[in-house]
Amino acid sequence: MKFVRPLTQPCEEYLEHLELKLPELCTVKDLISVGIYHSNMVASNARKSGNTPPYFQHYKGGKVTYPRSGVIQWLREKINSGTHDQAIG
Repeated sequence: MKFVRPLTQPCEEYLEHLELKLPELCTVKDLISVGIYHSNMVASNARKSGNTPPYFQHYKGGKVTYPRSGVIQWLREKINSGTHDQAIG
């Protein structure tokens, strides 16, 4: 069983804020607007390296969307592992 340390209050408040602010299916633009990524290029590079929340690549137009629940869970895991500075670009 993996030990998971509890999140600090500011981290938990930030995740709660994101849950309210982000739509159910987030676009890269949504993730940029809340500071998870700085640009489309950073998001693209993160996807290529496998360092992103779970996402869907749509066939028509290649649009990428991220389920909000996956984004929150991904951030929570990064915070718990201590790699959150590397997760946000």
